[in-house]
Amino acid sequence: MSSPEAIERLAADFIHQPYELYGRLRAEGPAKEIVMPHGVKVWIVTRYDDVRMLLADDRVSKDGRRVNQLYARHSGPTSRRPASTTT
Repeated sequence: MSSPEAIERLAADFIHQPYELYGRLRAEGPAKEIVMPHGVKVWIVTRYDDVRMLLADDRVSKDGRRVNQLYARHSGPTSRRPASTTT
């Protein structure tokens, strides 16, 4: 029995040069669960036809206004910033 694959956590600066990462993920398969630098688990879908299929599927949320709610619901506990103090 094989152990489950570890979920890759993206580096904080990946967005500055994402093309190598996206190319590698595309070669590994059409979708991959990853952890964004700020700790949110997401699925990256890398192939055009798969993205189009998901965008046309009513079961998949595409409402950007709800993204924080969805992240909180599907990523587990969120970290809270410490309250700032003023002197």
